[in-house]
Amino acid sequence: MLVQRLSPLVVGAFAGYVVLGVVGLVLLRAHIGTAASLVRSGELLRGPVLLAALGALSYATSFVLWLVVLARVPLSVAYPIAVGATIAMSTLLAWLLLHEPMSVRLVLGLVTIVVGVALVSTA
Repeated sequence: MLVQRLSPLVVGAFAGYVVLGVVGLVLLRAHIGTAASLVRSGELLRGPVLLAALGALSYATSFVLWLVVLARVPLSVAYPIAVGATIAMSTLLAWLLLHEPMSVRLVLGLVTIVVGVALVSTA
């Protein structure tokens, strides 16, 4: 399995990339509208502004971790795993935290993605 062949640094960078990227996107999605209004009115230290900024910082940090992964894992392996894990995690967090709809069809799609990621990671 791919995870067994990777160093702990790369596995941690991969996990950090997915988690920080998704958390960043969820925070931005949840707070960007309110934050933009508050920034226009000069209220820079309000909760939604700070949470949107934290989301942007989280997303930027995930990009740095992605560069660590790319330096050590072939793109043909890293990209499908990263995209699949990011889609699955962002969909689940959007459902859990943002109360976005979840259908049977969406769940089947996520299962298909997870199976595909497992196939790629064992190649």
